[in-house]
Amino acid sequence: FANSPYNVVLQNTKLLQCDTPLGIIVVNLPAANSLTPGATIGIKRLNNASLNAVTVTPAGADTVDLVAGAYAMAVIGQQLWLTTNGINNWNITN
Repeated sequence: FANSPYNVVLQNTKLLQCDTPLGIIVVNLPAANSLTPGATIGIKRLNNASLNAVTVTPAGADTVDLVAGAYAMAVIGQQLWLTTNGINNWNITN
């Protein structure tokens, strides 16, 4: 997709495929407590020669694997599966 930042809506999204030739893509996660525990989303940085990363940003004070702040996907072809605990964290489950 080309829209950045992109706000994830889990009702219609399971795997985001991010192509970064034109710049960094920011993916904003929904609040972990707005979803049922176990809700999962996948994000994949497509295989291209670009040096641009995909940045995954949790909502508010939420964390990714209990670490505050954004998570950078810098490796070409990298895939990240995130599962919410339904409270305040997105666990990396891949």
